[in-house]
Amino acid sequence: MIELDWETDRTEGVTLISAIVTNALTTPQIVRIENRVDGPLWTPNGDRRSAPEWSDGCWEGLVEPNRRRGLGFASLKDPAAIADPPLAVTDTHRASDRVSEPTDVLASMADWRPPLDSLDRVR
Repeated sequence: MIELDWETDRTEGVTLISAIVTNALTTPQIVRIENRVDGPLWTPNGDRRSAPEWSDGCWEGLVEPNRRRGLGFASLKDPAAIADPPLAVTDTHRASDRVSEPTDVLASMADWRPPLDSLDRVR
């Protein structure tokens, strides 16, 4: 079973939407969560590039068995104008049932950065 818990918080004119997706199954699952907020939103890494798990207003990522993952985004919408719920699970499937695409691999990485020693070699 995949569960989704969420909450909203309004701070200085911005509504922050945070969620925790839980995989209570015994196999890794690829979970797709659709944003239901009408209008523009800001995903993590708001510096002109989106986090790899975000695409077209949806989050898709790997959730390991009996584990949880957090996600979130921001909007200028007032919480009263935001759909209830602001997020919905729209697809889940066993991770091994899917052909690996480069975007899937990137989406499964929580926060990838090159090892520091590889940066020293570039200089």
